[in-house]
Amino acid sequence: KPTVNQLADLAKKINVPFGYFFLDQLPEKQNVVPLFRTGHKNPVFTYSNALQKTISNIQMRQDWLAEYLQMEGMAPLKFVGSASEDDNILEIASQIRRKLKLSEDWAQSLPSRDRALQFLVEKIEAIGIFVVINGIVNNNTHQSLDRSEFQGFALTNRYAPFIFIN
Repeated sequence: KPTVNQLADLAKKINVPFGYFFLDQLPEKQNVVPLFRTGHKNPVFTYSNALQKTISNIQMRQDWLAEYLQMEGMAPLKFVGSASEDDNILEIASQIRRKLKLSEDWAQSLPSRDRALQFLVEKIEAIGIFVVINGIVNNNTHQSLDRSEFQGFALTNRYAPFIFIN
């Protein structure tokens, strides 16, 4: 029979919640964030434990931040959810450019891809969208995110939308 400390160490090593050792049956995980651009025709809902942890971490941040912004009296962002799959893609792109105050050739005037990304992130954050750029799971420098699995994801919320870039 392992001690509590031994179980805690094992949970860390095999990357499962400590409480799982005391359950009669493991909870069923349901991934709800669709991954696009994975080489599959339809969105993918199966992904690695590292990606699951990352999405969960961003969702926790989003929940806290949305609640905080509401308590502070912030209004919901009107543009979130304003487009649908049936809308014209070119018109949606044009609306996004107008919201971000970007010309069609905005990136051409910038000296590098890195500067273009930095500029775009600044514009996106200026309208209330939170952008996270990270290649590791949470703050664990020993656990990298796999770029071949995903390059990013977005989590919508009327108060605290997030874009995560891997």
